[in-house]
Amino acid sequence: MRHLYFFSRAVWLFGIVFVFVFGGVGIVTAAQGDKSLAQPNQQFEYNVKMTARSMFDGAYKYGDWLPIEITLENFGAATSVQIETVVTNTVNSTNFPTIFRRPITLGERSVKKFHIYFQPYVANSNVSRFVSYEQPIQLKTADGERTLFAQNVRLLPISPKDYLVGVINSDPSLVSYMNNMRVGKLNSRVDIINLNPADFPDRADGWRSFNALVLSDTNSSGLSADQQNALMDWVNSGGQLILMGGNGWNKVSSGFDPKLLPIDVYDYQKVDNLNALLAEENDKLPLSQPVTIAVGQVLQGAKPLTTFTLTNSNSGSSVIPLVAARIRGMGRIVATAMDLTTNPLADWAGSSKAWQDIFSFNSGIYYQIYDDTNPHLKNNSDFFGYVGNIPEVPLPNITSFFILFGIYLLVVCPLNYLVLVRLKKLVWAWLTLPITGIVFFSIAVWLSLNQPSGDVLISEMSVIQVSPGQTNAQVRSYAALFSPNDNLYEVDPVLPDSAAPPLLLPLNRNIAFPISDQDNVRYVVSGDQPRVEQLNVRQWSAQGVSVEALVPARQYQLQSNLYFVEQNGEIHIKGAVTNTIGQPIRGIMLAMGDQLQKVKDIEPGETLEVDFPLPPENQLVTSFCTQGFGNFTGYNNTSIGEKMQNLLQADHQNDKLYQNRAAFLRKIYEIGRYSLTNPVRGFDFIGWVDNNPVPLNVAGVTTLPRSNQVLLSRLPVSVENPLEQGKILIPSSYMYPENSYNDQGAPIPTSKIEHSDQICLSRGTVVNNYRLPVDNLNFKTTRMVLILNSFTANSSRTPFLPDKVELFDWQQNDWVVLNGLKNSAPASSGSGTTPNSALPVLPNEIDNPMRFTNPSTGQISLRFTAPSPLLLVQFGIRIEGTRM
Repeated sequence: MRHLYFFSRAVWLFGIVFVFVFGGVGIVTAAQGDKSLAQPNQQFEYNVKMTARSMFDGAYKYGDWLPIEITLENFGAATSVQIETVVTNTVNSTNFPTIFRRPITLGERSVKKFHIYFQPYVANSNVSRFVSYEQPIQLKTADGERTLFAQNVRLLPISPKDYLVGVINSDPSLVSYMNNMRVGKLNSRVDIINLNPADFPDRADGWRSFNALVLSDTNSSGLSADQQNALMDWVNSGGQLILMGGNGWNKVSSGFDPKLLPIDVYDYQKVDNLNALLAEENDKLPLSQPVTIAVGQVLQGAKPLTTFTLTNSNSGSSVIPLVAARIRGMGRIVATAMDLTTNPLADWAGSSKAWQDIFSFNSGIYYQIYDDTNPHLKNNSDFFGYVGNIPEVPLPNITSFFILFGIYLLVVCPLNYLVLVRLKKLVWAWLTLPITGIVFFSIAVWLSLNQPSGDVLISEMSVIQVSPGQTNAQVRSYAALFSPNDNLYEVDPVLPDSAAPPLLLPLNRNIAFPISDQDNVRYVVSGDQPRVEQLNVRQWSAQGVSVEALVPARQYQLQSNLYFVEQNGEIHIKGAVTNTIGQPIRGIMLAMGDQLQKVKDIEPGETLEVDFPLPPENQLVTSFCTQGFGNFTGYNNTSIGEKMQNLLQADHQNDKLYQNRAAFLRKIYEIGRYSLTNPVRGFDFIGWVDNNPVPLNVAGVTTLPRSNQVLLSRLPVSVENPLEQGKILIPSSYMYPENSYNDQGAPIPTSKIEHSDQICLSRGTVVNNYRLPVDNLNFKTTRMVLILNSFTANSSRTPFLPDKVELFDWQQNDWVVLNGLKNSAPASSGSGTTPNSALPVLPNEIDNPMRFTNPSTGQISLRFTAPSPLLLVQFGIRIEGTRM
């Protein structure tokens, strides 16, 4: 029996090793997950025809979405197919192929038309605008294994620095003169794209490349609800919708809610001059023949931009709007009484001036990031760095395996032995030990298969952007998926039922080592249930996804009551902001231009008392003049984003969460067109909220979400103090020029090009047009103050005024030279030294200020004439008045 005794112990030890090894294998098996996916390989007979075309003839700005219109005709039985196109981005010589797909179900003998959105990649810039590219669009079987048909569509990349205008009119040749026109402070080049109503996309993202859309002589009533909503969402986010008048006004306006229109037209008349469009010009331009204008009145909430005195033999004279606008969110809807896109106005020399005035409203901000051919590549890699900065992922819980192993030792060692000894059946060890091992091995395998492989961590940072009057808030979310093992994942966003399906895009990594193209392939599926499929995440690494969505704005609109007040010679924004969004708001900052203030956190329903001091009117932003927009080491070029970063992390230097939030916020404010930093200045509320508006779901696995959301809300500030009924106060830091133009066509920005109150005056004249930010003009201007800070644009920074400073007199209809002006610019102590701005402001009081304000439109025109040296001029106009 001795040999049996030792043999039984050998079997027992073998059983321990058996369970330990194969139990470990089970744990590893669970961690690796099941990668096998059954792929049914059904064969169908397809009788489907595809027609594809790029919207807008393929025009888009680098880094923006381009919609492709797809038409499918099914001549046979009901079937399913999918549309596919491949975009390969290249970063540091590494390719990142992204396959954009859209599955489609077709009924028997049916036709379906829809859009697929993608962001094209072009390796070379297209400076001439005449170089186009081809993008293949494929019709594939439902499983994607077989290509049924392929067609190339056109790509026409446009620089983000250009001003892109879509025009719908009866004769495209009549608007060609607008191409290459220069508009706005940056002298942005105008690009005209001729469209037709079929080019209207069904979501605002499709319009994003466009600065303006001009509708002439087209019936807008045929637009679908989705197309109308897309237009309004685009306007809310900063677009400019321009509706032409004349005989075609009824058709052009028929598809829009009358409450959104700036004017109500009640008649049509012919006029023989439109000199009112050139009110501040000495030389009037005659028309070749009379033109028809739509006679109307400005609706409540809109503003006239240009007016015309219409004389009628029966009713006398009346003032009617030639151009009127209604602000919607960050953009506006413009209505003109005449049609500038048809003859004879298309040939009229004054039309160019009219277009320059209108387009300058949103001519955009230039940022160095847009020097890149494809700026979204840089944005993606930067944002991936923020969301990829995440803590360790917890490993699978193996406590149950240790407990099982302990029980096994107890059963195999003492318990099994004692029972067999008591039964005097040690020879049964040949049977009990293998059975015990098999039982415990089976339990170990079962536990390993049902044990979570470890939480997949989703780190997400979102921007919620909302402005007054918006129906939908813009949400941009950036996420990193961090995995404890090699796996393929399916990621989809979770949105409210009322929200439209978002657009998804993988975030590229800025890597320095080669990876095969196949490992980097990403699959983006669009449609009603958008998702990223087969996202290949390596063990202990991360992959990124960005989400762009619109959510109802009402859940993020704050209630506020803010106004300007002067105290002891200083102007403050006072009032209250109430947290009405149902969740706490932390890390709050208030911003006006470059001025920042950190305030306390507020709970749901809590009210924040605001006392925000505006900066002194002679406090210069330390900018400089440059034609190349480069860096000048002599002066501090701190951006608003950098100031926000420093203020947010000031009290949290050792807190990684706040450090990451601060860097993320700075990036948001410095990427230009998609931030709150824009030529229309306002009072911004910035705070962090708890609830994620676009949470991501990963199919089939447990996730550990880590999210941060920043709310960027623009708050309205009243220029009428409710405590002093009827008194109007408009500080210069709130009243920025609506547009600027140069008679020489030369660039006039400074290094702080987001500041429209600064120009580099180099030659000729520069006109800056203001518009009073009041709902109606029924008030008397009692005081107008001009503030000037003017330096020579060299290292010495010597105070130096322009040769001439003029205001346009609307009573005399002529320019008036202002004499004896005081320059608030302090002298610099030497080269490379920031000027001391602690000196008192030297205001220039304007006599009889009413004459310099257009009584119908509230326009104020200020003109500078350049001296021989190059000047850096910062200027501002303060207005005070009373209601009449």
